[in-house]
Amino acid sequence: MMIARVRTKEKRRGSSERVIEELVFSGRMPTNVASGQGDHTVAEGLLRRVIHKVVGQRRNDAFAVVLDLVINSSLSADKADAIVEKNQPHYQGFADKSGEDQNRLLEDLIQDYVRAANKRAYTAFPRKAAKTAGGGGERAALKQLDLLSVKYYDNYKQEVPDEHHIAEQDRQIFVANVCTLVDYAGDDIEEAVKIVQRAMVTALERVPFYVIWQSLLERVTAKLIVEDAAFRDDVTEKVAAILTKSYVEEYRAAWCIGPSVWDEGEDTDEESSSGTEH
Repeated sequence: MMIARVRTKEKRRGSSERVIEELVFSGRMPTNVASGQGDHTVAEGLLRRVIHKVVGQRRNDAFAVVLDLVINSSLSADKADAIVEKNQPHYQGFADKSGEDQNRLLEDLIQDYVRAANKRAYTAFPRKAAKTAGGGGERAALKQLDLLSVKYYDNYKQEVPDEHHIAEQDRQIFVANVCTLVDYAGDDIEEAVKIVQRAMVTALERVPFYVIWQSLLERVTAKLIVEDAAFRDDVTEKVAAILTKSYVEEYRAAWCIGPSVWDEGEDTDEESSSGTEH
């Protein structure tokens, strides 16, 4: 079982406002494979790496970020993941909690997110199914995506660049490393669509200005599905249609949270070391 820990620090020396300083993970979540972990079709490391974008953010904002990940990563693409949705009452009123309780709830939400993601259909296959090769190169691929993220956040801050500002070399880096993080050799259209969608959605959460990188979907599928052009085109078309949808605002409204309704008062209290199961 994976446990998430949230550590916070003062935003500024002498300030009562606190931001996320560090996330620490231990253990692994069970997957959809009954007999063990199996081979992940999309590297689990990418899932964890994306969550780290909350580092440096206020707890209120970090909570909204993780909830956005839950919604946008849903492979059903029409509702928030069932595990988290079931626990909705547990998270409501987050903004009114003490700092210590907010840390615990944020840890719970992160754990629910990873648990839900690992229980989705086609998250992993047993090796005997012969649909995966065991992966490889994950560490280097994640590092390359990290470098892209830093480069474009630092260069453009909050200003969305024009498409021509994304260098061709960086486009190639994005495509190559997303594909490295995918391990699937099957020929089932439903499996392929959900796996490619998950890879793209998660990778797009790692880099800024997702609309621009999203346009590289066709290159990704071309690299992943080389031999069967008709199958590749079908996968591309279906994933592209899904990527145009967003349910973030709908579910933020339903859960009565989001930046527009956060209490702007300063956070208080200290870090938590709880990994509450619920």
